Amino acid sequence: AQPARALGTLNAILQEAAAALTRYFALMDEAPTIREAPAAVALRRGPGEIAYRNLHFRYRPDAPALEGIDLVVPAGSTTALVGRSGSGKSSLLNLVPRLYDATAGTVAIDGQDVRGVTLASLRAAVAVVSQEVVLFDDTIAANIGFGRPGATMPEIVAAAEAAAAHG
Repeated sequence: AQPARALGTLNAILQEAAAALTRYFALMDEAPTIREAPAAVALRRGPGEIAYRNLHFRYRPDAPALEGIDLVVPAGSTTALVGRSGSGKSSLLNLVPRLYDATAGTVAIDGQDVRGVTLASLRAAVAVVSQEVVLFDDTIAANIGFGRPGATMPEIVAAAEAAAAHG
C-alpha cells in the first residue's frame, strides 16, 4: 500500500506542477505593457535629479493612486517618503524605472522624461531596493550581483563596501 500511496502523491505533485507550468508559459507569452517609445534614446548619465511634475497614476481607471504630485529629489540627496501603508510611496518609486507608467504628468531624471529613454539604459541606471528581503541560496557575492548581470567581482565588492559605509 505504501508504494501505491507514494505514486498517488507523486501524481498529485506532477499535476500541480503541470498546471503551474501552463500558467507560467501563458504569462511569459503575454506582451509587456511597458514598451519603449519608437524613438527612445539612451539615458544620458548625469547627477541624478529626479523630478515628478503634475504626476497622476492609477492602477485601475476608477482608483487613483497618486494625484497632482510635484516633487524634486535633488541629485546626491537622501530623501525619505513617509506615510501610511497604501499611501502611494511604493507606487511613486516604481514609476522611476518604469515598472508602471504615469497616467498623466512626467517623471524625469536629469530633465529626461523616463518614457523617452530605452528601458535597458534606464534600468541599468536605477536601483530598486524592496522592503521585502530576499536572499537566494547562493553566495553573498551572487546575491549582491543578482541585480546587475555581468557585474565583476571588484564591482560587487565596491557595492558591498558602499552599502556598509551607508549602513
